[in-house]
Amino acid sequence: MIKNIQKKLLLHHPLLWNTKIIPFGLLALLINLIFLALGYYNGSIDFSVSEYTYNSGTDTALIVFVSIVLSLLVGIVWMVLYSRNNAFKSFYPKSAVSLYVEWLLILVFCIFNVGYSISYLYGKELRAKTYFTEKEFARRTEIISLSSMFVEGDIIENPQQEITKNGEVTSIPIGHFSYKGKEYPVKSLINKRITSFEYTTPMMDSLNQERIKGWLTENRKDSVRWLFQEFFKIVEDHKLKASITPESWLKMVYTYPDFSSYPTIGRVPKLLNYSNTYFRGVKNNPGDYSMYALPIDSTSIVTTDDGAIGASNDTIPIPNEYDYYKYYVPYNALLNSYGQIAEIQSTPIVNSEFVLYYGYLPLMLSLCIFSFRVTSGRNWLIGLVSLGITGIIVGILSAVISFLGFETTFTVLYCLVFAVLLIYFIVVCYRKTSKGISGITLNPLLWLLPAFLPIIYTTIIQISNRRYYNYRYDQNLQIYTESSTILWMEDHVMEFMLANIVLVFIIMFYFAHQIRKWKAVAEA
Repeated sequence: MIKNIQKKLLLHHPLLWNTKIIPFGLLALLINLIFLALGYYNGSIDFSVSEYTYNSGTDTALIVFVSIVLSLLVGIVWMVLYSRNNAFKSFYPKSAVSLYVEWLLILVFCIFNVGYSISYLYGKELRAKTYFTEKEFARRTEIISLSSMFVEGDIIENPQQEITKNGEVTSIPIGHFSYKGKEYPVKSLINKRITSFEYTTPMMDSLNQERIKGWLTENRKDSVRWLFQEFFKIVEDHKLKASITPESWLKMVYTYPDFSSYPTIGRVPKLLNYSNTYFRGVKNNPGDYSMYALPIDSTSIVTTDDGAIGASNDTIPIPNEYDYYKYYVPYNALLNSYGQIAEIQSTPIVNSEFVLYYGYLPLMLSLCIFSFRVTSGRNWLIGLVSLGITGIIVGILSAVISFLGFETTFTVLYCLVFAVLLIYFIVVCYRKTSKGISGITLNPLLWLLPAFLPIIYTTIIQISNRRYYNYRYDQNLQIYTESSTILWMEDHVMEFMLANIVLVFIIMFYFAHQIRKWKAVAEA
């Protein structure tokens, strides 16, 4: 069956047979699906974990390493089989469109073959996004954020008063603060800072802060009761445990009108000597404002003896005491899990910018393979060495000239090298007398093509910055304003990079026609 398929491809679709794109394209697609499934499986979130572990990226690093190894292995095997038959070098009748399509097929394979790690990362993010709809997730994060006002946390302000004692100026806490014309104790819940997620905007955070304060100052007890009930619905949904109920929580913390007499409600069951208070996807982590941290109420702590651990000789008993919160809710567990989802929702790794910039890798690889295909291994290697030496020389010249204040030397020399290579290739194709060294120069010409327009773009911005900055001095302070053109260019980098890829496709169509004509030129 496989032989029949190969025979039909050879007779009716020689380009597909020659490039081996069907078997290896399907293989690369299958590997991508495996990595996608693996990422989806590893992207599950444990909602019971209350601390973020810093080694959580180890698995991702290993997967990326494995994906690189697989890409190299599949790519090498494909190149060996692909290089066995070269119709272009054998002067097999080949149209310019066919040559262009061959490059497109190479590009398609490269896209699949270098995308294994992207499939894995996207699978992890896809798993996190499937837990809740966007509307439901926004509702839950709002409830968790509002509830942070009533658990252990930081206060917003701690007013100080400076006094002079024995000739020294010291600061002492005043013990109260003012809110909407009324005085409240510093410990008041109205002075508590809510914890917010990266998923929300600063405007939403400010509105939520004022919203919960309004409930307290306006004595809207039913609203706070509703909040606790909704919070515990989330707790029960994830099968987490708490030592209190919504009603007991409300009874302990709702002490109208000053809200200053309440026990400490822990975020975790056990009080540890250390605390990992960093959570991904959370803007103001607990402890970020340690100078405003409220002391833990001693009556809210229970010390237990979990037995005794013997010393090295098992004769001296050592007490094994632990401190537990008398009242706690699984707040840190929710903060940790929902923070991870919030980070993926707000700043996903696999976004349009990442995919666009990552797309330049298979584009460059396809041009390297295509140049090897239309020239030779010897010319390809000489072109690589020549380009490396040229790059070193250009780098040294740029470093030397930059001391004179010309920061655009490298980009200008890059454009000059590309222009010389392009003009030389066009002249060879036009004269049709001898290829000369065009078999060598064609390789770096194709390699430099994707970066040529971005280099020009960067050069224009750099030159414009030097030319259009308007300087004025005010009390030794240098102030400048940029031109609207520069600002527009800097704000549309993504659009330009996308347009550059489109232009590369168009230019490669022209190159395919010229390379076909160039092949007919005599070697000497």
